[in-house]
Amino acid sequence: MFYSNETITVKRPNGKRAIYRTLANRYGKDFGYIWHGYATKIRDLSWNFGDFDAPTKDSDNESKYFNASELEKINQIRTAAGNINNDTKNIYAVKPALSGQFNPGKLNDTYINGTVDWINLYRSLYGLSSVVANPDWNVEAQYGAATLAAADEGLSHGLVGISKPGNISEDDWDRGATATNSSNLAVGLVSPEGNVTEYLNDEDNDVPGHRDWLLGGITQVGVGQAANYNDLKVFDRENYQENTPAAAIEFPNSGVFPYEAVSETRWSLSIPQKIDGDSVPSITVYDNTANKAVSVSDISVDNESYGYFGTTVSYDPDENQVKLNHSYTISISGLPGQPDTSYTTKLFSIDRDSAANH
Repeated sequence: MFYSNETITVKRPNGKRAIYRTLANRYGKDFGYIWHGYATKIRDLSWNFGDFDAPTKDSDNESKYFNASELEKINQIRTAAGNINNDTKNIYAVKPALSGQFNPGKLNDTYINGTVDWINLYRSLYGLSSVVANPDWNVEAQYGAATLAAADEGLSHGLVGISKPGNISEDDWDRGATATNSSNLAVGLVSPEGNVTEYLNDEDNDVPGHRDWLLGGITQVGVGQAANYNDLKVFDRENYQENTPAAAIEFPNSGVFPYEAVSETRWSLSIPQKIDGDSVPSITVYDNTANKAVSVSDISVDNESYGYFGTTVSYDPDENQVKLNHSYTISISGLPGQPDTSYTTKLFSIDRDSAANH
């Protein structure tokens, strides 16, 4: 049995970031590391592993940090989350065959709907319209997930650099390549909640493109899952229809917001208009709970058009200063043609007490 309450971030040779959790035994001695995506949170810093008693947190009493209106909103979100299917057993109508005679398989509707419901829960926090699952896209996304899982060489859009297994035909491989070229991709998770949260958190990417797609101008998705590979189709290259979002998306949003989606990752502001990528905005984050400024680094302005946004501004708040139940004021200024903005977000755990909702 081990626990983890500390993370480290390293730069990969390709320039992308990777987050690892430090593992400690029940006596508090560090003994190793695990990639963030392979760790599943089971409790919020309140363990009792034999002889080692980890410190319980004052923050267990949420009424100290949130007013009645905020607690009501938090409970509404948790109730909605608790009503979403998150089962990882029996997720297939047809189980994928990844060796021997290849068959991509087919997900059952319950799993697909769970994924869509998790996306829509987060979109509802912004007042965005709901997305639906496109049945044809589901088929293609399943080819994407299954070809990735059969090769099991990691993630690649278009399957570039991945060796085709001998049991997969050229036609099936091409379908997988086409699907992965128009999809969010993830590995290491199976549950609908885990995959959607991973895309929103987007911790391994310098530009949070997966996040922008889920909170952007999309109207439909395709859902694929094979083993622990996920393919979430978000657009169609053959019938590309750009739908520019109507308003800016702040991440995290103002008001109460799930901590799981914003911890250990870049925060962002995505806007419909294109802004010069050489712009240098001023961004400050202030911890109102701790009464001190949060260090902000690596500010980036990108025009990749993920989610059909014109520009995405992203930045790194010091991950060690981003804490559960804390309130933060975020101020962004100096973007050409854009008004200065300042707003407050308060972070809560969407998973806390989730078992009580079932």
